[in-house]
Formats: sequence, structure tokens, C-alpha cells
Amino acid sequence: FYIDFETEINEFTSSVAYSGAEVANQDLIFTGVTTNQTTGNPVNYKQILRFDKWGNIVWKKNIGYGKFVKSAKDGSFYLYDNHPHNSGDIVVTRYNEYGDSIWTRIYGTTYYEEVTDLLVNKDDGFFITAYTTSETNNTYFLKCDSIGKIKSYGFLEGSGGFLTHTIDGMLAIVLKMPNNDICIKKTLIYGQEVWRQVYGKDINLFAKGIIE
Repeated sequence: FYIDFETEINEFTSSVAYSGAEVANQDLIFTGVTTNQTTGNPVNYKQILRFDKWGNIVWKKNIGYGKFVKSAKDGSFYLYDNHPHNSGDIVVTRYNEYGDSIWTRIYGTTYYEEVTDLLVNKDDGFFITAYTTSETNNTYFLKCDSIGKIKSYGFLEGSGGFLTHTIDGMLAIVLKMPNNDICIKKTLIYGQEVWRQVYGKDINLFAKGIIE
């Protein structure tokens, strides 16, 4: 079905969808931005929309920030992005099934970070990876609980940092190494490395995701 990010009075003339995820009852959550071009200076409005499994809008709301969406088991969902007023930080907001904000957390270091991925854990906590300008290791890795409190963090060699769960309860992370090879690491849930494999060998590769 066609997704249109607009208000009920239909005064907006430009819209873009960013991200989507399936939540409880096979409903879908989408994020996007719609632009009011009826004034002299176009104004952007970020929105979240919930659709039922038939494509009917359940609700839609304007939001302050949040571009990418991931769902949790209890029907809630996370929005995450770089902070709109301090692009070197990461902002994560958890919403309930009605689109009401539960909490917002901001993460960052003394370096510049650009968020790459968020993976929801089995306990509805989550992992975050972000590109960082740290001179030695270029991926910032965090494990947080379901209220956003950091449980552990560290830095990984390579950039990118896309995440997936493995069947045996661990994590797999794909990274681009400084020599342009692709590295897949399997780690424990607190980030301790179990093994790694490197692919490429004189070929410039870039990974955009990983799934088991």
C-alpha cells in the first residue's frame, strides 16, 4: 500500500518515508517526514504512523526527532537517530503502542558519533553501534537495558557495525576494516569476541547489513 505522511487537512505537498517495522498484531510502524511548502519557507514535520495489517491508519503523530524504528516484544518500539541539535550524539526514544513517549536517552562520548544500528534484545533492552571518530577503533558499541541505562560499552575495530542475533544467543557484527576488507565478528552479548572472519582481499567492499 502507499504511505503518505501528511496531516488531515492535506496541506502538505512533499513527504518521504524513512524506516518501518512490524509490531504486535502484525501492525506496522513507519517514520517519515512531510514538508509544508505552502509558506515562503518550507517547514518539515517528522511523523510516526501506525497501520493495521490491512494498511489502515490506526494513528499518526508528529515527533521532535527519531528516524529509524525497531520494535520490542511488548508492543512498544524504539526510534533512534543522531541528535538534531548535537549531531555528534545519539538519541533513542521508547514509545508505547499508542505512540506516547516513555523515555528518551542521549548517548555519546567525547568523540563524534553517527548511529549505525540498534538491535532489540530478548529482554527488550537493546544494543547500539555507531561510527565514531576515535583514532584507534571506529565503532562505538553499547548494551542498554529496557529503560535505556547503559550496562556495558566499548570500541570495536572497523566501521559500520550492523548487528543480528544468532540462534545460539550471541551476536554477529559486520564491520568494514581500515584496509577496506569486510570483517564478521561473533561476540557474546556483552561484546567479548568469540571469533572473526575477514573477507575481501584487495577488493573494496562495504556491508549494509547482516542476518542469520
